[in-house]
Amino acid sequence: MELMSSVSVAAAAPGLQPWRAARRRRILQAAGELLRHASAEALPIEDIIRRAGIGRATFYRYFRSKEELILECFEEALSILDLRLKAAADALANPPDELRRMIEALIEVQAEHFAPLRLLARSRSELSRRWRETLRAMRARVLALLRANLERGMRTGHYRSDIDPEATPVLLNGMVRAGLMHLPEVPVPRLTGAIATLLLQGVLAEQPHRAVGEPAAAGPEEDLP
Repeated sequence: MELMSSVSVAAAAPGLQPWRAARRRRILQAAGELLRHASAEALPIEDIIRRAGIGRATFYRYFRSKEELILECFEEALSILDLRLKAAADALANPPDELRRMIEALIEVQAEHFAPLRLLARSRSELSRRWRETLRAMRARVLALLRANLERGMRTGHYRSDIDPEATPVLLNGMVRAGLMHLPEVPVPRLTGAIATLLLQGVLAEQPHRAVGEPAAAGPEEDLP
């Protein structure tokens, strides 16, 4: 998934002329592409400048430092994650399908940025403090969306009634991070499938009830004329 190629006009600072906004987005996109192959600390600012096709002076007109640019890249990634999770929740799918889409979004976005995210989190800089605050807020939103999914699935009978809607989202989020950390060579679709299968086999009711308003499947007698 090309996260930073999806940077929207909203990434530009308010009030910028269109050509300046486009140049700023180009810098963000260049940094995002390079961060898929290098850590934040190991990425030279010269590489960003070269890939964006600009000069050093131009770079500093838009960003005060490489760290500020990288922070904004990650904030963009979190915005994309938030949009994908919200889209999954708004798709009116049944709870298991919605949960699969959420797991896919969590894995794909974090797979793009997991290594540089860890390096930034270890830093003691002011930017790192801002990043951790942003990440904590996003984590709270992720857990709230997962909890809402579980609670809805329990109400509709898709999930077992005895699952813990408070602890399970935390465990799921930890499962995603552990998979990305210890299985970096596993393709994203395979990791998504493994986590979704493991989780859903644990939360699905033995014989899922029909969701409210969902028509019953036709039985043998109903097939008769």
